Amino acid sequence: MNLQAVNACSNLNSTPVYFKTKLSCHNFTILNILTQDATRYWFTELTADLKVSKFFSCIIDYLERKCLNMLGVIIICSDGCTSQNRSSVLVHVLLIFSIKHNLKIIQKFLEKNTRKWI
Repeated sequence: MNLQAVNACSNLNSTPVYFKTKLSCHNFTILNILTQDATRYWFTELTADLKVSKFFSCIIDYLERKCLNMLGVIIICSDGCTSQNRSSVLVHVLLIFSIKHNLKIIQKFLEKNTRKWI
């Protein structure tokens, strides 16, 4: 899962009208590596903010719709963005979901490789 770059929804040229009318759109994408099923949650700054509640709503929606038939373990991989993925709220929501559905959820974070090659 990953939040993609912000897209501005306006095709106007760089004029004062452009900066007054542009609308920020966000694309939160979840990919199931096993089934190659991708789901995109597209929302604007008018309908949702970038608080963790928006992301855990998307994650729980995806898990309930696409992953309940999987038995055993669900592994979630994401970047290390603290506000979205390393939030204690998200951890608690995933814990409640795993208890409710008798699943094991493992959350993994991608980290930047700081090793320098000689």
